[in-house]
Amino acid sequence: MLFSIPLIGFLFFGYFFHSAVYGADQFSRTGSGFLGMIYTTLMVFTGSVIPSLIFGFFNDFFYEANDLYSDQAVILITISVFIGFIFIAILSWRIKKRRANATQSA
Repeated sequence: MLFSIPLIGFLFFGYFFHSAVYGADQFSRTGSGFLGMIYTTLMVFTGSVIPSLIFGFFNDFFYEANDLYSDQAVILITISVFIGFIFIAILSWRIKKRRANATQSA
């Protein structure tokens, strides 16, 4: 079940939503599908939609920044922020899991 939910996110975001809003370009649908898979995985692990919304905001922000400024520094900053965000998301998930285990054992 854990692996089927991101697959549903891939299909929904990549093929249905992106095709309806932006068109049927195969390359962009595949990229949006992988983002949808990341979003649904974050939702499954954190139990909230907020990390996915933040991730989507940063994705759009850095895409536009790269389009406007077209500099290697933008790409480096983008990769650094995404890695930092994923680290924070995993850390918050682990803290949430520990708190749930602590309350169950007490």
